Amino acid sequence: MQTAADLGHDKATFKHCDVSIETDVEDVIAFTVRTYGKLDIMFSNAGVWGRTIAKNVATVGMEDFTHVMSVNLHGMVHAIKHASKSMMECSIKGSIICTASVASTLGDGSIPIAYTTSKHATVGLMRGAASQLGMHGIRVNCISPGGTHTPLLHTLLNQFSNSLGFPPIESATLKDLLLSPSDVAKVVCFLASDDSAAINGANIVIDEAYFTLQLPM
Repeated sequence: MQTAADLGHDKATFKHCDVSIETDVEDVIAFTVRTYGKLDIMFSNAGVWGRTIAKNVATVGMEDFTHVMSVNLHGMVHAIKHASKSMMECSIKGSIICTASVASTLGDGSIPIAYTTSKHATVGLMRGAASQLGMHGIRVNCISPGGTHTPLLHTLLNQFSNSLGFPPIESATLKDLLLSPSDVAKVVCFLASDDSAAINGANIVIDEAYFTLQLPM
């Protein structure tokens, strides 16, 4: 909210949205078109780990699993559905970017099963959407960040490292290095720009080679 205020109303406006509720997402996109005339770019970035952070499929609560999927997957469906509809109605050759995770590339048992499932599904959704929307000039891609220096990640890893077997916060990523939000934002800006016009249906991993080092030799 403060960031939007700092940028100024001509550049940014804050509007609350629960992505798990389809009408909320539809309203945000309609508001954007009313305010700024059109929708060129959709960055679907909302996501949760879960309320209980249960990592094991044998013990996961289905209520929590459903909650994670409603935000991380259904929210992405809502965003792509209504963003692409708006773009097609206005003949906009737009860019839709979805946040997956390095968890979408691995089967890491230390990561909550609901989160891993939702991020694998996000990549599948993106690929299907890219193949369907490309004929309209709309590109759909994913970013898959590794551990990123955010208050949420610090809280989760510090709070649950012992019970879930997560590594300490300082060793959560390769070379004890967490990504900065700006590392991720730069890739998003690239995918949103015309410089990435030839990139569609891609899952861009941003993880300091963490995924590469997990591959069997």
